Amino acid sequence: MKYASDHPSALAQLGNRQSFQSGCLILKEGEAGGALYLLQSGEVRSYSQSPSGKVLIHNRIQAGEFFGEMALDGGLRSASVQALTNCECVLVEQAQVWNYMREQPEFARQLLEAIILRARLATEAAKNMALSDVYERLCQVLNNAFERNADHCNLTQLQIAHHIGASREMVSKLLKDLVTGGYVQTLQRGQIQRLKKIPLRW
Repeated sequence: MKYASDHPSALAQLGNRQSFQSGCLILKEGEAGGALYLLQSGEVRSYSQSPSGKVLIHNRIQAGEFFGEMALDGGLRSASVQALTNCECVLVEQAQVWNYMREQPEFARQLLEAIILRARLATEAAKNMALSDVYERLCQVLNNAFERNADHCNLTQLQIAHHIGASREMVSKLLKDLVTGGYVQTLQRGQIQRLKKIPLRW
């Protein structure tokens, strides 16, 4: 969520600027928290990973947004965050965030609204994981990408697999079926183009 105000700039003045290279692990799930990160440039992803190496992506975060808010209570990090590009963040310590919210109630309201929105998205994702099959989850990810990028999806098969909690092999099989059915076609560098509306049931 991006703020339609000057709060990010004001809050950033209270923090420490840090740079991360693409692929760098910024936060690790299970570690002690206590700070809010304001993403100034680049893109990061929030995800969880099982001991066996299976990855589930929670969110992709763009410049102008924040992450790390779930540990502002001093608890453990609920997810890992990795830089997808070279990026720059401002780390604002817990005490500074609380003081700023006391001085700026409007920011506190905006932060609460953003946390509620993320909680709703997480609930929806958990519901889809529990109640939808792999094909339905694939359709949702593809259709969301198509709506944002004019009928094109730039996610790799592995990235899609991480989004829907399935194996890359399963994603590959389902995409081949959609290609055979004339619903999508694969372009250079793995890009997927929608040719016609994808059926919700297969």
